[in-house]
Amino acid sequence: MSLLSDVLSQRDVNGLCSAQSDGHVLLEKLPVGQSGTVSAVCDLVRPEAARRLFDLGFVPGVPVTKRRQDLSGRTMVIEIGGYEIAMRADQARCIQVDTAVPSPPASPQLVGAPPAASQPAGAPPAGSSTAAGRAMSSRPTP
Repeated sequence: MSLLSDVLSQRDVNGLCSAQSDGHVLLEKLPVGQSGTVSAVCDLVRPEAARRLFDLGFVPGVPVTKRRQDLSGRTMVIEIGGYEIAMRADQARCIQVDTAVPSPPASPQLVGAPPAASQPAGAPPAGSSTAAGRAMSSRPTP
């Protein structure tokens, strides 16, 4: 067994998850569109299930957002670690989220794109070649 499996197997699985307290809410009860930070995986979860949640990224300190939920409330889509995962309410009921800690906003960035201010207006992107540019560069200078 791994160290994580040993730690998970020693937890008190008879303990219940606390519903809401001081900025903490169960992921199941988090409103759609709201973000928070994972604060704990409750002791109610079997060690194998807790290990699976940890493997999926539900680790204390990781930002999480509830994206969608069906009308019955039995399934939901959660964004964590840059991807979306569908989970049942009974799984989300065992993950405690801290809503008082602000999650860093996800800002999309283009990898390798130069800043817009570094190029003159109307100039072609760096590394691109145009017919006019090739024609001008092939002419000898007087």
